[in-house]
Amino acid sequence: MLYQDISSLQDRTRYLLEGYGLAENSSNFLAVVINSFALFIASWLFSLVIRTIIRALVKPWLKKKKNDRTSIFIKKRVFDALAKLMTGFVVYYLLPLFFNISAAATHNLRILAVIYIIIMAMVFLTRTFHSLEYLGQHSKKYEKKPVSSYIQVMLIICYLISAVLIISILFGKSPMTIITAFGAGMAIVLLIFKDVILGLVASIQVSVNDMVRVGDWISIYNYDADGQVTEINLTSVKVRNWDNTISNVPTYALVSNGFKNVRAMEDTNIRRIMHHLLIDLRSIKKVDENFIKNLRAKGLFSGESEKLKWNDEKGYDFEKLSTITNLSLFRQYIESFLMMHPGINNEYMVVRQLQQDGDGLPLEIYAWVNSVSFKPLNLIQSDVFEHLIAVIGDFDLVLFQKPSGNDIQGIKGTSLDQLQKR
Repeated sequence: MLYQDISSLQDRTRYLLEGYGLAENSSNFLAVVINSFALFIASWLFSLVIRTIIRALVKPWLKKKKNDRTSIFIKKRVFDALAKLMTGFVVYYLLPLFFNISAAATHNLRILAVIYIIIMAMVFLTRTFHSLEYLGQHSKKYEKKPVSSYIQVMLIICYLISAVLIISILFGKSPMTIITAFGAGMAIVLLIFKDVILGLVASIQVSVNDMVRVGDWISIYNYDADGQVTEINLTSVKVRNWDNTISNVPTYALVSNGFKNVRAMEDTNIRRIMHHLLIDLRSIKKVDENFIKNLRAKGLFSGESEKLKWNDEKGYDFEKLSTITNLSLFRQYIESFLMMHPGINNEYMVVRQLQQDGDGLPLEIYAWVNSVSFKPLNLIQSDVFEHLIAVIGDFDLVLFQKPSGNDIQGIKGTSLDQLQKR
């Protein structure tokens, strides 16, 4: 009969109060207040005990892991939310024991308890997912994965399920009925959450196809973004530009507009040089053996000049020359210099002429540097071109440059005959 004695706790409290001379209405109201307070205290004590037990069980596991990052579950108060969740079940089952009320009132209070349980379950899942997000972002295995996008997708799904369950409980309808009702207003939902839905789909595509990772260098010209990816979430990608500004780009823009990712360059550890010199056309000429001897004496040419030319007996060879000019010898020298340069990858290299546009003949060097870092690339490129500019005069070649103020001042007062002689 213990259950019946406990179930009449409200009546026993009321009888006790009436024994002290309180009126029936006052004692009944005061009994409800006292029992409500007693239920709150019992729930709080239960939550405190559960939280203490959980922490006692988890702390040895955290110490065994010897990883400070796992303590994020305590910092995010995950176990506090779990204790409060279990308290909701206590309240649900203790309601009939603390209160002697009608079945309808008990049912309504239990509905509130169930809603509380659902809300606390969402709080528990939210804190758990955020803790996992932190662990993923600080893990070597997942640090370059869009962990935030995964977490946000899971949270959205959980929020939708919770909303459907709460609405179905409040209106006394099945969850399928609520989902069907939502289907009628899906067009409005799609319009309101357009960016979220597009971001969700794009985030899945980016993740599945491994299009971009945290730490990648990407360029999105439509959004003036050029730098390193620092964060990928459901709705946006955060890019720290090289001028130390931040660009927030919608995730779906990566799929719809496209972008450039230089990850492959970093994987191969080589970076391209594509730079040219402008040669004055008037300085290009055929050369004789004496010219070649002078180059050989300066250490700018080795070998026999005849081997540079192709002839009809051996057939055409694209690496041979039909006419030996100072420009062709300069090209040969550039290739030899790049082959010997320790900073240049000689497997990918060509010296070529570009289309002449009236500003001299562009002689382009297309090569790859054995480094992807900004400073080594520019130092090697500067070293190569400073050397070429210094020796180009030995080939009787002149760099083209537009007239400057000093050039115009030098022309002033000069006759046409003198200019022609120049």
